[in-house]
Amino acid sequence: LLRSFLLAKANILSMMGKLKRAGELIEQAADLMLSAEKSNQDSRTTHTEALVRANLSIYIGDVEACLRDARVFVELAERSGSTWAITVAASTLGRAHLAGRRWSQGRKSLDYALAQARQHKLGLEAEASYLALLAEALAGTGELEKALATAEEAVAVACRKKTLFWELQAQISLAGILLRREQIKDRPRIAKALARAEELIEKTGGEVMKPFVVKRQAEFAKLKGDGAGHQRMLKKAHRLFISIEAHGYAERLAIKLRDIESAS
Repeated sequence: LLRSFLLAKANILSMMGKLKRAGELIEQAADLMLSAEKSNQDSRTTHTEALVRANLSIYIGDVEACLRDARVFVELAERSGSTWAITVAASTLGRAHLAGRRWSQGRKSLDYALAQARQHKLGLEAEASYLALLAEALAGTGELEKALATAEEAVAVACRKKTLFWELQAQISLAGILLRREQIKDRPRIAKALARAEELIEKTGGEVMKPFVVKRQAEFAKLKGDGAGHQRMLKKAHRLFISIEAHGYAERLAIKLRDIESAS
């Protein structure tokens, strides 16, 4: 029970942007597992540890670590034969691929996860998350219209189910896809999606998503021709990534900022 509590708390702390503390709790849970007899291991808590560890790696933005951790989860899920674990592991692997900008692989994993969830009616509380992630994968492969329809569905599903954290993810995805279209007519929708995302961060405590919202705000400033605002918001996003210790994202954004400053 203590191990399950530690993992649940670590997952919540990850979403709140308290990544360092979440990592410490995961390690405490792992130590408890090592001290337990193998015959008494609960495969569900093993799956949970793999999921929470992979979630943390993805939030940190460590491309290699999140792919490694997601693959461990997939292996455990397949070994167990649990349909729920296989579905969630496929989604987690898809997220890891997106973190590494492997759009086609991400789409394949996320398509499978969504189909399995709907077929078996398992994990559908996170349906909006699956859709939002799939939308990002589709945008990455250049299928912008299909990506937009998928992101809109993600928002609609989240609103219907009142899953606020997944709506936050869906609003960020929707804003990003609209930004990619670079159409003046989309600007009110972009502003609305970003405003709603900020509201949802306040409601859910999902501070881990705040730097991503600020990055979208930076892209919006650039779309409107506000170069100074673009750079200012990127710097803010970088500070936020550092503050929550999302080192992978912070490092990649630092490189982008240096390139912008060199070009100016």
